[in-house]
Formats: sequence, structure tokens, C-alpha cells
Amino acid sequence: MNRRKFCVSSAAAAISIAAAGPARLAAGRAPPIRPGPSTLSVQLYKFIYDDRYPAARAFGAASEHAYSTAGTAAIRGDVTALWARDLRCQWLAGGGAIAGMTTARALFCLEQVAKDHWMRVLIRAEHAISEGHEIAHRLTAPEAMITPTRSALAAADWPAQMPAALAACRGWDGAPRVTTVLASAGRRRWALTDPMLVSFVIA
Repeated sequence: MNRRKFCVSSAAAAISIAAAGPARLAAGRAPPIRPGPSTLSVQLYKFIYDDRYPAARAFGAASEHAYSTAGTAAIRGDVTALWARDLRCQWLAGGGAIAGMTTARALFCLEQVAKDHWMRVLIRAEHAISEGHEIAHRLTAPEAMITPTRSALAAADWPAQMPAALAACRGWDGAPRVTTVLASAGRRRWALTDPMLVSFVIA
């Protein structure tokens, strides 16, 4: 089985298991007891942003004031050079947690290589920006991180608020991941020019 088929089949299995949870509860059968989650502090190495888009540039500017050990890196869609010259060495050494705002395609590429280094996406916020003023944020994160990230997304200048929220990320090992959809009124400059962008933490 090649990697693509493996990823697709694994995703299908995960969806099937998640969907079965409510049915088990409705039938009066409790899910198996699992050990309580533990908090893991996430030390961010670098912020990454796609400087082709105003929202991502606002994110990048704000990232200069959020804590990381190696500052920021701007890309223009392709993450190949960043991976080869920088992140690969960090991840081989067992470090290099990153946060960013990029296109979904760029995040997908980073996520695939991260899996080879036992890293994963801890926080994912998809920003579906329409041609009008409405913006829908689809946030998936450990439950404890939902509230602080939601507060950042509710702000009118949400791209500038996200770096600080992501820098406060804590990895909750074993904690359930929660998905919620938020709507907000965005500034017109985001709505007219940006595709769907994604904010994230990989650790």
C-alpha cells in the first residue's frame, strides 16, 4: 500500500471511529476509559507566513512581537526551500515546532513531512474568506486551546491576533480534539484578495 492510500484509509477509519462515539453513548455503552491527558509545553522555533496575501502579511508582522527562538520566515506558496535549508535539520534533531499562516496546500506539504518526524498539527484554523465581508473560521484544537484561540479569531484584526494565541499553545497529550466553526465580520482587504488561508501549530 502506498503512502497516499494509507493516508486516505487512515482518515476514513478515524472518521468512522469518531462517528461511532455518539451512537455508543446513545446505546448506553460508555467509551473505554483512557488515561488523563498531560500538558506539554510547546516551544516555538519559527513563525511562517505566505507574504502574497494581506492577511498573512499582517500575521507575519505581528509574529515579530510573539515569542519564538528563530523569528519569522516568509514564503511564496512553496515550502521546499524552507524545508530543505531549515526545518529538515531542526526536525531531524527532534525540535523545531512551528506556527504559521499559509495556504492549505502549503500546510498539507508541511504536515506530510512532519509525520515522518513524529510531529503533528496541534492547532488548525481554516479561514474561509468570501468575496464579501463574512469570514468563517473552522478551528480544530485541544479543548483547552479553543477559548484563547477563539478570542483571537473574534477580533476585527484577527490575523494580527493569531501569532500570540498560537505562541501560547500547549500540547495536551491524549486530550480530545474539538472542532468548532466561528463566523466574524472581516475587513474588506482580507475578503477581496485572499484564498482560504490556514493558521496552525506543528509540534
